[in-house]
Amino acid sequence: MARLFSITLLFFLSGVLSAQAQPTAYIGSNNNNTVSIVDVPTNRVVRVFSLNNGSSADTSDVSSDSMFIYYGGNTVTAIDTSTTGIVGQVVVGNAGSNGIAVSPDGTVLYVTSSITDTLTVIRTSDFTVTDTIPLGPGPDNLAFTPDGAKAYVTDQVDNLLYVIDAATLTVSLTIPIPGGSLVRNICVAPNGQFAYVSSTGSNIVSVIDTTTDTVIDTVTVGDSPRNIAFTPDGAFAYVPNGSSDDVSVIRTSDHTVVDTIPTDQDTPHGVDVTPDGQFVYVTAIFSDDVAVIRTSDNTVIDTISGGQLDGLVDNGRFIVNAPPPVRSIPTLGEWGMIAMACILGLAAYKAMTRRRAKTA
Repeated sequence: MARLFSITLLFFLSGVLSAQAQPTAYIGSNNNNTVSIVDVPTNRVVRVFSLNNGSSADTSDVSSDSMFIYYGGNTVTAIDTSTTGIVGQVVVGNAGSNGIAVSPDGTVLYVTSSITDTLTVIRTSDFTVTDTIPLGPGPDNLAFTPDGAKAYVTDQVDNLLYVIDAATLTVSLTIPIPGGSLVRNICVAPNGQFAYVSSTGSNIVSVIDTTTDTVIDTVTVGDSPRNIAFTPDGAFAYVPNGSSDDVSVIRTSDHTVVDTIPTDQDTPHGVDVTPDGQFVYVTAIFSDDVAVIRTSDNTVIDTISGGQLDGLVDNGRFIVNAPPPVRSIPTLGEWGMIAMACILGLAAYKAMTRRRAKTA
């Protein structure tokens, strides 16, 4: 009887655990230096942890295997997504960081600073600074190409892109952005063929051919575009507009805006897409909330707010394809699953007892 009950309970508890194996959003708050872990798609904050170490919770990137999320700041920090424990840390000094990007193979981090006008290279195996590359007067966001051969760094003062050769760790080329003003953010398409670059001051997104490293198109979006995120298939890009409080949806086949989504937020900046491409998460700096957009019809289906969600992440990726860390206390829904397992186990025990009584 005990074995039957144990098997039944184990079956249902495994259902509880597997239900947690979903994409998870790590929403950073730069005001209080905490990270709220949001379960997707239930949109519940399931854990909050602190980065009281000089890291900046508004600048982040995720390793390709989703095992780590990295935060910038005066102290660059690696967090193990299975435990939320710090597994790597290095002080980069008063330089701080504007943007952070991890290479596709996970071996190095690039961190930009508009204070020292440099790009810092960090080896992730032992969290050692291995190189510092001087740049121009306003480096901001950055992104690697999928093959890891080069990285692009935006410059918001000179309104151009630096092309970093990953093999030689040198600036191999600079790409002027025509019509660009406050060139802030960049994202490379999943197929690596082109990149989108937002100009906050001129309300445009420039299209970069990554083969020729030239500007091949310009897309007019909303007011003060910031971050950019592609759907996993690369068919669409979502661009939050910080002053018009909406999100432009760009069809990448012809680089055309096909939708504009009001989010009812105050200054949306950060954006990331779930690995299955079904949802887009948009963070806002001043309304302290996260809008959840369903990509099938480009509708805002939820808004997450409260708790530690203030001064939210506005640079880089923050959604990992891994379950939230295990919690010591089950949620109400999980208690329900456990109760159901107990009831079914008890029912199985009673049925077996009656069967034995009949055959005795």
